[in-house]
Amino acid sequence: MLPLLLRFLCKAFNIQIGKGYFPFYLNDIFYKGIFPSIKYWTNISLNEYKLLKLEFIGKTWSFKDESIKYCQLDCKSLHQVLVKFNNLIFNEFSINMLNCLTLPSLAMKIYRTHYMPKNSIYQLLGHIEQEIRYSYTGDPVDVYKTNNHKNGNILESLFIKLFYYDVNSLYPSVMANVNMPIGKSIYFEGDLLKYESFAFGFFKCEVEAPKILNHPIIKIQIHTKDGIRTISPLG
Repeated sequence: MLPLLLRFLCKAFNIQIGKGYFPFYLNDIFYKGIFPSIKYWTNISLNEYKLLKLEFIGKTWSFKDESIKYCQLDCKSLHQVLVKFNNLIFNEFSINMLNCLTLPSLAMKIYRTHYMPKNSIYQLLGHIEQEIRYSYTGDPVDVYKTNNHKNGNILESLFIKLFYYDVNSLYPSVMANVNMPIGKSIYFEGDLLKYESFAFGFFKCEVEAPKILNHPIIKIQIHTKDGIRTISPLG
């Protein structure tokens, strides 16, 4: 919902209980003693380090106590950020942020509530929606190498480097750059091409996939005893 570091969020929302600091490179959870050296700390300036150190003059620094304090500060400061953000959205748009899971969904809710022209975006319901949803199967995951053992020998301790790739924001990019069916839907049964040569929409089709494909790409959903499963069949 708020894609920023908590420390930056605390400054942006003017939170009195700011995010704390902790020496993450110190791995002795039983440590008690002098204030840890600056080499154990991350994302902290020299001046900030000196100010923290001044608080422990003549005091013992405890890993357990300071880690608990650090976690509590995180929870308290994040809670205050969310309260302020929710109040801001509610006061400006009369919308409860808690009813949205992501920032885009919140933006869409604000737009649809206050700014979207009437009858500009149709919401599909009932039979037509169910028919279209049969084609929605989610993102595919293709596996081309099943392990990283050199020469395929699982007994060897030599490994090769594997790579994996993911596409960010694939759905929005397709909707922005490729024509998509929009507007008020019309349900049709029969050969639509007899009436409209360049028909554009969602079609229920029978497709025969070649049986020689190593990596089938056409997906369907089937109902099994363990629930709905997505497969890419041949034939």
